Amino acid sequence: IFSGTVCVGDYFKKKYKILSNDLMYFSYCIQKAIIENNSVPQFEKLGFNPIEYFNNLNLKDLENLPSDKKFCFNNFSPVGGRMYLSEKNALKIDFIRDKIE
Repeated sequence: IFSGTVCVGDYFKKKYKILSNDLMYFSYCIQKAIIENNSVPQFEKLGFNPIEYFNNLNLKDLENLPSDKKFCFNNFSPVGGRMYLSEKNALKIDFIRDKIE
C-alpha cells in the first residue's frame, strides 16, 4: 500500500504484478517510468544521450537562463529563502525543464 515514491514497487516488480497510483502528478510520472520500464533507455531516436548532456552542463549555461524561467531557483533554493535544493541543483532543474519544454 505504501510504496515510498515507487522504491517498494521497483523492488518487487520482478516477482509480482504492481499496481501503483498517486495523487501527486510528479510521483505518478516517476512511477510510470520506473514500474513500466525494465531497462535503461538508450535514446537512439534522439541521437545523443540527454542524461550525459544535462549532467555535463556548466554553471555559465545555467546562469544564462532568463529570470522568469528560474522557478525552482527562486522558490526552492536559499535564494528564495528555502533550503530544499542547492542553488546549482535548482538552476539545473530549471534549465532542464526549459530545454524539455
